[in-house]
Amino acid sequence: MISVQGPVVDVKFDNLEDLPGLYEIIEVNTFDRRELFLEAVEYLSNNVARCVALGSTLNLQRNARAFPAGSSVKIPVGKELFGRIIDVTGKAIDQKGEINTKEVSLVRKNASNLRFNRDALSSEEPRILETGIKILDLLFPLVKGSKTGIIGGAAL
Repeated sequence: MISVQGPVVDVKFDNLEDLPGLYEIIEVNTFDRRELFLEAVEYLSNNVARCVALGSTLNLQRNARAFPAGSSVKIPVGKELFGRIIDVTGKAIDQKGEINTKEVSLVRKNASNLRFNRDALSSEEPRILETGIKILDLLFPLVKGSKTGIIGGAAL
């Protein structure tokens, strides 16, 4: 590890073969022996992977040993998750024990086989989405299925 700047961590590997794949997990331990996972998101020159920390980088030191995990982030899937609280890596943090599921799912999936059907969307007539917020429904009606951004804030 050569640089820690908040949640952004640069990890240098000895040779090109050791460099993890994009979105692959890199395991590292902090000074206080806490396990931290990094996700490789970009390649820099000289066998450096720029990573995003999936937890707090408090007590993470330069020159700490980092090991590629060989896979990307997987989380448990199924009915066993109802009423449970998990962290970004899929581990239970609600102090109710481990989550035992038969199925896990990758967080990042290949979207190349998804197809968009324009004809199905264009055949419908535009409809107004009623929000129940009087000022929006009256002055800024929203069209169902369209992209709309609402920015709020306090006025003086």
